[in-house]
Amino acid sequence: MSPDSRVSGNLSFQEKLSLARDANLGATDLPLDALVALASDPQEEIRNAAQETLKRIPDEQCSRYLSAQSLPEGVVRHFMDPAHLRPTLLPILLSRPDAPQDAIDHIAGEGGPEIVTVLLDQIDLLKTPALLALKENPTYLLWQKEPPAEGYILEADLLDMLIQEMQAEQPPSAEAVEAALGEEKPQEAGIVRKIARMNVAQRVKLALLGTREERAMLIRDPSKVVFRSVLGSPKLTEADVEGFAALKSVSQDVLRLISTSRKFMKNYIVLRNLVNNPRATIDVTLPLLNRLLPNDLRAISASRDVPDTVRKMAQKLVKARTEH
Repeated sequence: MSPDSRVSGNLSFQEKLSLARDANLGATDLPLDALVALASDPQEEIRNAAQETLKRIPDEQCSRYLSAQSLPEGVVRHFMDPAHLRPTLLPILLSRPDAPQDAIDHIAGEGGPEIVTVLLDQIDLLKTPALLALKENPTYLLWQKEPPAEGYILEADLLDMLIQEMQAEQPPSAEAVEAALGEEKPQEAGIVRKIARMNVAQRVKLALLGTREERAMLIRDPSKVVFRSVLGSPKLTEADVEGFAALKSVSQDVLRLISTSRKFMKNYIVLRNLVNNPRATIDVTLPLLNRLLPNDLRAISASRDVPDTVRKMAQKLVKARTEH
């Protein structure tokens, strides 16, 4: 007889109470499903005893149980209940295909700082309803104004873009992603193919939290939300941006985004690389000419790689500076 059937059967009050109190927490066959059932028992003493026992079960032991291929829905719901939810167990619960979507949505909409941190780290596991709930979460909204000292915050406009793309009928195909990412370094074809077969949410997570090499690939992603996430990554370095500003294989929108960032444009190498990049449009490069050092401005005035309009404007500025 399984623990479930014992609990739902004709156990006496004392037998239920003994099971709720005296479960061997170190046992490999811990009757977790029975304890969860007892945690909702009509008898308050039994209910409280089972809930206290469940709280004492170590996270590691719960993780092993919650990783089982098949679990009663009541067990999953118990650990996804905000009253019992443990942040360390949330990634396992989110990854379960049988996790109730309404429970995930509730957590996304109401979870506090510890929970929101986990949700952002596991954003590739969230479906559109949960993302919509997260968008209205009070903690997430507060963090848009007052970011925490640690971790990263997905900007509200990026979350909107991710939601819109996930709702789109025809997101970029794997082939389109692979073509965009794979044109620079053929030796990285295996990684490119792996990334190309990720969905947009998985690529956004990789853009935010992946390696420098992965960011260098994803900055060329055809999805705006992905390359925007690269530029918003907490791991992004000045060297990354300097390299992006010089790339001739990125979207013009990438170069425009870099040019509109005060943080990025404080770096003179980024500014110079943008002006020298023939991929950058003249509305990006022309306003930057005045900020070039004399030697760099002269180089642009003689360059055949930049548009004629940029080169001629550089020539005028060189002449004007010489006259003064």
